[in-house]
Amino acid sequence: LTRDNEEDMYGTWQILSHEWHAIFTQQDNRPSPFPLERWDELSRQIKLIRAMGKINTTAKIYNQENWMFLLEEVL
Repeated sequence: LTRDNEEDMYGTWQILSHEWHAIFTQQDNRPSPFPLERWDELSRQIKLIRAMGKINTTAKIYNQENWMFLLEEVL
């Protein structure tokens, strides 16, 4: 949940999506996109959003279409 400005009471929900960067080979058997399993891994990737690294993390605005994709992957 992110705030758009100081007066914003409700903010905007966002979903983080993690995939292996195209120039690196997949490091494990995680699906694509995959969840980050450890807090230190997540906090590092949040700092590197839109930066080049082994894992490519993107922030997407939460909407029903994005949520249904995640739900289908879990089921």
